[in-house]
Formats: sequence, structure tokens, C-alpha cells
Amino acid sequence: MNLVTGPHDRPVLLQASYTIDPYVRLFSPYRREFLDRLRNFAGGTGGQTMESQGTEDKEPFASLQQFARGQAAQLAYCGDKSYEIAADAYQKAIASGFTNKVWLAEARHKLGVAWLVKGQLEKAKAELLQSLTLRPNIPEVLNNLGTVQVKLGDTAAGLRLFEKAVTLRPNYALARFNLAGASEATNPKRALSEYETYLALAEGIPEEEARMAHVKERVKVLKR
Repeated sequence: MNLVTGPHDRPVLLQASYTIDPYVRLFSPYRREFLDRLRNFAGGTGGQTMESQGTEDKEPFASLQQFARGQAAQLAYCGDKSYEIAADAYQKAIASGFTNKVWLAEARHKLGVAWLVKGQLEKAKAELLQSLTLRPNIPEVLNNLGTVQVKLGDTAAGLRLFEKAVTLRPNYALARFNLAGASEATNPKRALSEYETYLALAEGIPEEEARMAHVKERVKVLKR
């Protein structure tokens, strides 16, 4: 990301920052921390107006730092995935605070996913419910909460959540897969239909190959 000033025919590069995706906002050259050091550059004449802060610096630096740390750990940007580090980072981001409820909702969502992977199901449920309170009707959160509910033994609640997720986003392949799996015991016809829909949606996606192989076996069983 580059910050440039000066006339169009003689642009001056004030700052350039390069970083992995989760840290893009954190190291934006448009943040107040960086702009304050450049206010009087070249007498403050010409080029873009330095007083314009944009949206980048409205969230606390520490909150974004921990959020990015959580993403890097969760997505294996720096070595192997570590949900231990991710959970710690998201908790610190939430404690530091966000001014925008969208950020807070996503931090709680990602913390819930970290707890889910770690097997802390009640903690995962609590965070995902708080995320939905802040931002209702987010398909990914509904799907993840449905997964938690099924693991907690409440398949009926999980089904309702998966159904809502695919209603909001009909082409949501993973939610279709989860809906099919949760339907097998009570409604095998629906499970078969959802599995077939999943296969159509997931076709050509390399990340879905292992899941597709499992689904094809389930389809064979359900068609007998």
C-alpha cells in the first residue's frame, strides 16, 4: 500500500507498506499514527489533503493488532495453524474494544470458531450467539453455531440454523453439507437432495475434494 503526494506530473512517494493480508489495515499508511508524521512534508502544499483520515484509524490500533494476530494464527499465515494463539488474540482484541459493531461481531465469531476447533463447545456457543446478537442473519455464523449445536446433541437446533443459513445464501455449499448430514437420521430423502445440491455447488473446488468423496459415498448409501 502506497501513500503518494505532490502534483500528478511529479508524484512523491511518502510511504509504502507491505504486509500479509491480516495486517493490511494495521499497517495502512493512511492511519493517523503515520499521517501525523507527514503533515508538514514539503510545507504541506500540493497533492492530497493530509487531514483526511478515512476509515482506517477509527479502530484502536491494539484491537486491530490482536485481530490480525488471531487471523494469522487461524489461517496459518506464519507457520502451522494455532487455535490456542487465535483464541488468545481474539479475546485480547475484544477486551481492547472496537468502535464498530461489525468488527466486534466478527471478532466474537472468529473466537467462537477457535473455541469450536479446540472442543470448548459451550464457550463457542456463547461467542457465536453474541456475534449474532450484534449482527443477525450472517450465514457463516449461523452455520458454525449449527455445528456447535449438533456437537452438543441438539440436532434439531442445528437443523434450524443450517436451514436459515441456506435460506439466506442458497449457494452456501458447506451449510448444505451440514444440513444434509443433520437430516440423515430423520429425513433421508431430504439428506439425499441436500447432498446432491452440495455436489453441484462444490464441483471444481479443490478444497472440497475430500468432502465430496465422502458425500458421494453417502449418496450411494441413501439411494439403496
